Amino acid sequence: MVPRRPPDRAPGRHHRLALRDPGGRRHAHASLCSAAREQARDPPTPQATPTPQAAPAPKAQPELRPVHVAEVNRELRFAENGVEAKLLAFLRDKGAKYDDKTWFEFDRLVFDTNAQTLAAGSHEQLENLAAILKAYPNVHIKIGGYTDNTGDPNANLKLSQERADNVKKELVARGVPGDRIETEGYGEQHPVAANTTEEGRAQNRRIALRVLPPKS
Repeated sequence: MVPRRPPDRAPGRHHRLALRDPGGRRHAHASLCSAAREQARDPPTPQATPTPQAAPAPKAQPELRPVHVAEVNRELRFAENGVEAKLLAFLRDKGAKYDDKTWFEFDRLVFDTNAQTLAAGSHEQLENLAAILKAYPNVHIKIGGYTDNTGDPNANLKLSQERADNVKKELVARGVPGDRIETEGYGEQHPVAANTTEEGRAQNRRIALRVLPPKS
């Protein structure tokens, strides 16, 4: 008997193929094609790209103005709320209280990174402070150095002391007697801002001075 020939498949028509795996399960090719068509009709919603946060605006530099300072009989250029203005106001105030909490921060001292050396932009403020201190020969001051909390605390303490000493050295070089200036490095102590941001750390890296009680 002649075996029957299977019927020809119509050209262009797709037929479902079933594959049997060793465990006897059947994988429907048509199901996979159907899922692909559904996915093509409903593509996944693209996720939005996060908007980058803008960098903090640079801190505005204080406006410097020439001010005639009677005590030195000439003009000095400094900011309205600069350390020079604050020191002069304190020295002119007959009722000023001398305590260990009244500090005036230098606002134009710039140190090289991780170093005690002062950049050239610091010279004008040092000249101003020296002129004021020489006009008040009986005034004694203390210079404090401070750092942020980055790095080794002992290294920060050492650096803060070196920076305070270097400011004293610069004032002495400009004619202020060294025995009128005390210095102390406080390292990470006494922060004025949070150390969790770069702006806060920058505020904590500072040099300040206070006027000591008159010598008896």
